[in-house]
Amino acid sequence: MRLQRLLRAAAAAALVLASTAARAQAPAPASVSLAGHWDGAIEIPGTKLGVDIDFKSGEGGVWSGDISIPAQNAKDLPLGGIKVEGAAVAFAIQGVPGEPTFKGTLAGDSIAGTFSQGGGSFPFSLARGATPRVETRGYAP
Repeated sequence: MRLQRLLRAAAAAALVLASTAARAQAPAPASVSLAGHWDGAIEIPGTKLGVDIDFKSGEGGVWSGDISIPAQNAKDLPLGGIKVEGAAVAFAIQGVPGEPTFKGTLAGDSIAGTFSQGGGSFPFSLARGATPRVETRGYAP
């Protein structure tokens, strides 16, 4: 009986050590950055409204950015309230009626979520652009 307890304790200790060693060898997840150029669309009823967005991280982790919406002849509108908390991303277009805001989830090279403006909400999706254009006009949130 005593030998059986000793064998159980040894087996339990071996399992704990093996799982700890496996975790220590597993690579840490890569940190994904919001910085760079993103292309995508807001899915409004009947069409997809194309957008391109640039994000830049400044001193002290303060984000800046701009958005262009070619179909509306809107170019480099400043973004504000840019927040990145884990995979959650949020930002707003400054100076536009209806308080247009984006809330989404960053997953690798894509962001998907909900765009809201003037009481309406629509899905949006973005993909990291092939050519980064991170030169924003220096607007701070």
